[in-house]
Amino acid sequence: KRKLQGRHIQMIAIGGTIGTGLFIGSGSTLAAIGPLGLVVTYMLAGLVVFCVVMSLGEMATYLPITGSFNEYAAR
Repeated sequence: KRKLQGRHIQMIAIGGTIGTGLFIGSGSTLAAIGPLGLVVTYMLAGLVVFCVVMSLGEMATYLPITGSFNEYAAR
């Protein structure tokens, strides 16, 4: 029995596309700024993502609502 649904296939395709784009983009960035700059850039981007996710988690515990995170922007 097949357990993958259409949305699962879409997420796999999106993930593959994003991953390929990051891999290709990293090559040009690596050539331009070197390995240390690339690591620092990834760390900075990771810090931004971490802060956003923590903020969304705080909002979700403070104001639990039904729906996605877009509902917080409408409040």
